[in-house]
Amino acid sequence: NASQPLDTLLQSVRALEPLIRAHVEEAERNRRLSPPVVAALREAELFRMYVPKTLGGLEVPPQVLSRVVEEIARIDGATGWCTFIGAVAGLFGGFLPDAVAEHMFGADPGVIMGGAVFPPGTAKVCDGGYRVSGRWPYASGCYDCTWIVGGCFVLDNGERRLVGGLPEMRIVYVPRSQATIGEDSWQVSGLVGTGSNDFILEDVF
Repeated sequence: NASQPLDTLLQSVRALEPLIRAHVEEAERNRRLSPPVVAALREAELFRMYVPKTLGGLEVPPQVLSRVVEEIARIDGATGWCTFIGAVAGLFGGFLPDAVAEHMFGADPGVIMGGAVFPPGTAKVCDGGYRVSGRWPYASGCYDCTWIVGGCFVLDNGERRLVGGLPEMRIVYVPRSQATIGEDSWQVSGLVGTGSNDFILEDVF
């Protein structure tokens, strides 16, 4: 029954509305969501809407997530967008080995994931994994992420590895602490508060 979690989540959003509205101008000035708003969204588990129940998430159906994000965006577009990005990132867990998904989504109830897939960086094959470098633009909410996601071409001995005649790609997951947020380039006229700056990885294993 989708109505029960929807009603509960909409109640949470309505309770957060005064806080979100109170920080809209600050977010516009700083070009990123204000920390009290991010903390409140996290506390309300709005970033865990797509995380499986087995990992402590809410596991709501798509129509519930869409309705909740719509309600947040009615209050403030930037907050709605960052909530959407952080929440749908839970889908990435379905493509990870169980132990990794449990480490990322189960061990930390406050996890927020974001990033960018294109343009791809490079993942150089090395002993035990890859050395990753690149710069990815438009990573909404990157300041508040605990994990950063980036798309990469695989390089083997300096050459792009091909699979079926096409470049092999990998999606890499890196703790936010290992990424650098680029200079403040998010000078835009809309969704100003999303903090959608570049993030940089330099030879990260």
